[in-house]
Amino acid sequence: MDVEQTSEKGRAFAAAAEGAIEGDLRRDRARRWLRALGSGVIGAAALSGAHEALRFNKWSAPRMNRVGERSLARLVRRAGKRPPRGAALYTAALASDLGLNGLTYGLALAGEPVRPWLRGLFSGAFMGVASVFLPALFGVKRPRQLRSWDGQAMAIGLYALGGLCAAACYSAMARVPREAEA
Repeated sequence: MDVEQTSEKGRAFAAAAEGAIEGDLRRDRARRWLRALGSGVIGAAALSGAHEALRFNKWSAPRMNRVGERSLARLVRRAGKRPPRGAALYTAALASDLGLNGLTYGLALAGEPVRPWLRGLFSGAFMGVASVFLPALFGVKRPRQLRSWDGQAMAIGLYALGGLCAAACYSAMARVPREAEA
């Protein structure tokens, strides 16, 4: 065997190994994105569940569902359509909240899995602050429960709780061995 044959075999082996590594990296990146988005949806579900439980048991609970309903109705009216009413509007607002909050929590946890607990906490707190103060800037009337300090603090805390639930789910999924994921 001469030197040229050895170097050709070495190049072929290196190319095959590089292709396998690239495929593994691509699969790993896709797993991380799915893990982050799935965790985000679970965090959003925890947020919505905690909000609904608090809303049914405490009068002064922040009525984020009303903010969502009013925002959705305004958006639909802007599109030139007639917004749904009653239970249909509530269901559509809840579905859009789950989707958008899940996407936001998921994007906060996407990428390299560095400090998911801090990412979840700060993204949730930031979303809570935005949900308290941005509706007024967009011309959506806030419910009276969100005009008081305790209602605003509860809303920020609920969003932070959702972020922490998303981070807990992300951390738990990150510890699952690859053989169990396949």
